[in-house]
Amino acid sequence: MEPSIENLTASLQKHAQIFDELLSLIPPKFYLPEDGDKKTVNKRFMKNTKKDTADKQKDAERKTRAAAKAERLDPDNFKTVQDLQSKKLEQENAKKTKSKTNGKNADHARMSKMDIDLDDSSSKVQEPEMTPMVGAGSISELKEKLQERIQNLRQKRKAPEDDVSREALLEKRMKRRNSTKEAKAKAKKAGSVAREQVLGGKTPDENGMTGDARVAETKDNIYFGRLTTGMIKKKKGMGAKQQLAMVEGKRKELAELRKEDAGKADELEEKGRWNKAMNLARGEKVKDDPKMLRKTIRRGEQQKSKSSREWTERKTQVATKIKERIDKRDTNIKERADAKKMKKQGKSKNAIQRALKAGKKGASKARPGFEGKGAVLGTVVFGIRPAFKAEPNPIHRAFASLESHNYLSGLITQNVDGLHLQAGSCNVLELHGTLKQVKCLSCGVKESRDGFQQRLEELNPEWVEFGQEMAQSGEEPKRRPDGDVDLPSNLQYGSFVYPKCHHCLTGDYMPTVVFFGGSVPDKVREQSYRMVDDASAMLVCGTSLSTFSAYRLVKRAREQGKEVAILNFGQTRGDGDATMKLETTAEDVLPPVAAQLAAETP
Repeated sequence: MEPSIENLTASLQKHAQIFDELLSLIPPKFYLPEDGDKKTVNKRFMKNTKKDTADKQKDAERKTRAAAKAERLDPDNFKTVQDLQSKKLEQENAKKTKSKTNGKNADHARMSKMDIDLDDSSSKVQEPEMTPMVGAGSISELKEKLQERIQNLRQKRKAPEDDVSREALLEKRMKRRNSTKEAKAKAKKAGSVAREQVLGGKTPDENGMTGDARVAETKDNIYFGRLTTGMIKKKKGMGAKQQLAMVEGKRKELAELRKEDAGKADELEEKGRWNKAMNLARGEKVKDDPKMLRKTIRRGEQQKSKSSREWTERKTQVATKIKERIDKRDTNIKERADAKKMKKQGKSKNAIQRALKAGKKGASKARPGFEGKGAVLGTVVFGIRPAFKAEPNPIHRAFASLESHNYLSGLITQNVDGLHLQAGSCNVLELHGTLKQVKCLSCGVKESRDGFQQRLEELNPEWVEFGQEMAQSGEEPKRRPDGDVDLPSNLQYGSFVYPKCHHCLTGDYMPTVVFFGGSVPDKVREQSYRMVDDASAMLVCGTSLSTFSAYRLVKRAREQGKEVAILNFGQTRGDGDATMKLETTAEDVLPPVAAQLAAETP
């Protein structure tokens, strides 16, 4: 229901009257200066007035305040409230009599705007009459006055005479809350009522009344359980262990008391239950169940243990990351040093990068052979001798026959066993090196593999016997084409003696072979380019061209417009560059072709 203009006017007039009454209670001396030279300014309420900086006036005010304070604190001058009010009334009356002889107030126009009536013959505002407070009676009289005051207030707000219980009041409040929630939910679902209206209480209820009307029509009694003048200081709570100890101690004392005086024990137990009920009614949490307290303690200990475990794991992770960063930094420093060393040796940038990459791969897991110093036994003791006993096959002899009858200008091979040379081929380039020689890693001096193998076996006779025993028992390890073998992982290499270079006496040997991830020496690469340039065509036989060192020769030949034929069973990397491809084995084609060409050649 919207208020009318008449109601608004009456309400404004009522508020203006109350404001004027409150303003009249403030003595004018707090906001009006006195006339004459003895003008004093109240610094608290008149902040825009010039301050009097005279030292004498400041001293006088300070002495006056000190004297008033000393008089107020003097035990001999103790006065009751009634005496102080009577004295104040006498002083005010004396001031009124004295002010009547003064002239008109110069600020009459300004004070008239504030609806304060000033006397034309006086500069002081007419103050209300003061009546000394009546002396306080007994406690019962004060209670009667308080009840009378409460009754007047109830009549003023037109409260019903019948009292309403706390439970009924709470139930009504809960119903109003539920209705408000339902109204908000309906408005949110329908989307027709604005959010401001819902929150502002403008949603009508089932009776068609808005929030303001419902407040105006409220007839419930309102009770205040506690009157406070400030913040309530909360007591510092005890821990679960302390509470459990206190509960168990009380129960123990009560059990001992029950043995002596059962009646007193029952009385104390009843008092405890009553105190618990009162605390719960005030909304406080009562923790006196030993079972729940023990559960809380266990939960806290578990959380503490979990936090400690997580902290330990976190410290371990941080330490691991720090160690990884340090190791990575050391590795980077070592790689830079190795790169500078290889650069001084004349190696290209790509070759240096491939060598560093191969070093990273080999550091994690060493392949049996010459890559690892301990695993070198697989090749030098058990693999080399059988590899040296291998004989050339028909394919090796076919290539030698084609070269001898001038059908081949040269042979580039990826094999490291030297069988092409053994078969009779002359112009052979071993692209990936050979196992027939070893080279010192320090000084670069080369030595034949036979001499190195003999010195190695002389230094390690027990390992030679171990290899012979394995051969006799039929448990020989698996061999690869390059001579490497797989040894059992439980072998101990502590007793193995590795021979040093006979020239520098400090370096270790390795075969003159380009291992996986290594790079072809520059001299060998340039020689392979010259052989491709001198040839009129290229025949690729028995290789998939998976290594770039071989595939780039095919690309070079095609770039020069030369024909490339591939003889291999299966897909190769150069199938797209070949002018002819035969899907068969070299053994089925080369020997009969070489024999026929040899027969036709005079």
